[in-house]
Amino acid sequence: MATVSTNVSSKISAAEAQHILNQHNCARQRYGLSPLTWDWQLAASAQDHANQCVWSEPPSSAYGENMAMSMGAPVNIDGWLVEEEFFNCVSNQCLQEPCGHWTQVAWSGTKNVGCGKQTCARVQDAPGFLNAEIIVCRYTPPGNYIGQRMCTKAQCALGATNKTCGPIPAPAPTPAPTRKPKPQPQPQPEPQPLPIESLPLQLEPPPSPPPPPLPAPAPLPIAIPVTPDPRITGYPPIETLQQSSQLSTTLIIVIAAVCVLVILIIVALGYWQRERLARVSRRALQKLQRHRYNIQN
Repeated sequence: MATVSTNVSSKISAAEAQHILNQHNCARQRYGLSPLTWDWQLAASAQDHANQCVWSEPPSSAYGENMAMSMGAPVNIDGWLVEEEFFNCVSNQCLQEPCGHWTQVAWSGTKNVGCGKQTCARVQDAPGFLNAEIIVCRYTPPGNYIGQRMCTKAQCALGATNKTCGPIPAPAPTPAPTRKPKPQPQPQPEPQPLPIESLPLQLEPPPSPPPPPLPAPAPLPIAIPVTPDPRITGYPPIETLQQSSQLSTTLIIVIAAVCVLVILIIVALGYWQRERLARVSRRALQKLQRHRYNIQN
């Protein structure tokens, strides 16, 4: 399971995050799906992956993931939305690959999204892409489960009808039932008067009022606000990084100088004591020779 670094946040600004979130929720609104919420923790996790400059998704992850890359122009997620025409929503099948980016964007069970981006001098597993910009978006709960639908067939029909982002059209109100004209009574012979106590009480029930029209459902919100990341203040300024680099270089030079000085001291001591060392060596050799002679005799 991927972990989120505590000192790395997303390079996606709040304004960029709001635009990406609006693109997701506009597509989802057309299908009558609940809007996504921006998650800065997911964004930090996506940034970790983007920083690796590898054009591949992790083999196993607790997140859903989409990736896009651009060279010579700012990266965006427009290509994921274009994949909608490659997907048959009713049959839940891809007509042309790829279409999995679109199905993750519009997966009905997904609730949160967060993205990160990185500019890479070289991209592993993508030869020829130099100084390319990568964007990675991660989702929870993840989508694209085999054997499950992106959304219901009724939501597919709604998405096919709504080609632009906006309020979902309200169903037409049920018309009030028309009253049939009351037939005119035929003249009848005047009845003989009856005793008052035997006259039946005949009252015509009042007509029932027509049912009120059904209220139009409120449109789903599109612009879910993105709150700033409260955990960090962003990447350190370039001046701080340069100072750290200069301090490290100075420390390495000092350590190297100390090592050279120690070596010179050892060599000088050996040179000054060379005669004494030679005498000690001759004595040790003579003792060894006498010891061998005594053993042989």
